[in-house]
Amino acid sequence: MCEAADGEGFYQSWADCQTHILTLVAWGGVGKTALIDQWLNQMKTDNYRGAQKVYGWSFYSQGAISCKDVARNVSTTTASADEFF
Repeated sequence: MCEAADGEGFYQSWADCQTHILTLVAWGGVGKTALIDQWLNQMKTDNYRGAQKVYGWSFYSQGAISCKDVARNVSTTTASADEFF
């Protein structure tokens, strides 16, 4: 995926039939949520460019988390995705 900070890489990945999952990883406070929110709002005005479903999930933690907490987050995400799809 393109590493552009303006979200253009998201649009490129969306148009790529080989891309099924996007991840965005960065330090806290750099604007990840704002970037995704802006991109999803634009996608919504474009009727999600023909997608039947759009699923987003955020892993949120402040500071170090334990392996048990990571496993719980993954389990919660998986259950949520299973229900959604």
